[in-house]
Amino acid sequence: MKDGTVEEIFLREINKITHKDTVIVDIGCGDNRYVSAVEKRQGIGIDEDVYPGLDKTYFILGDADNIPLKDNCCHIVIAHWSMEHVRNPEKVVREIHRILNNSGTFIFATPHRYYFTSLASSVIPWITLKSRLMGWRVYPTYYRFNTPDVIRKILNSVGFNEVSLNSTYEPHWTASRILNLLIWPLNYVYKSNWCGILPPRATVGVFIKK
Repeated sequence: MKDGTVEEIFLREINKITHKDTVIVDIGCGDNRYVSAVEKRQGIGIDEDVYPGLDKTYFILGDADNIPLKDNCCHIVIAHWSMEHVRNPEKVVREIHRILNNSGTFIFATPHRYYFTSLASSVIPWITLKSRLMGWRVYPTYYRFNTPDVIRKILNSVGFNEVSLNSTYEPHWTASRILNLLIWPLNYVYKSNWCGILPPRATVGVFIKK
């Protein structure tokens, strides 16, 4: 476990290996905030929906199962809160491996399969209802890449070497006041020294292409 929130660790790992010529591909880029947060970069954002971005950032409508980019075209692939939405993680990881250059790096952050919001998402199957409860658009979740053992198995089988795989335990407050009232005892435990008795909130991983 490293100090810091998911976002802090995630950005720290990206910034450690970027330079002025780095090309970053963001799978599920959304509003582009993570590529944008890296000062020296060329970014390619891939998503079902794309938003206006900053200079040096290009957006492509695409599917992570079939990334519309050529082989060995980038230095880093990032995925922040994306891999839990992947139906076939092996196929997506093979596509990520394909577009990375030699010794390219895959950096991701994804919720733990057994964190309480992940479990709640699994038992509320109605996307519209979840969107209303959470306060933003909710995509289908499958959690097929969301425990350390499964992550290592998939990435190693495709051809990645592990650099780091870290868990974070910070509490997670939702946009819903009703949900916050219900989960405040759990959030209190996650802020305490007892957090280790519960599943981590998320996993941040760094893997290098063999």
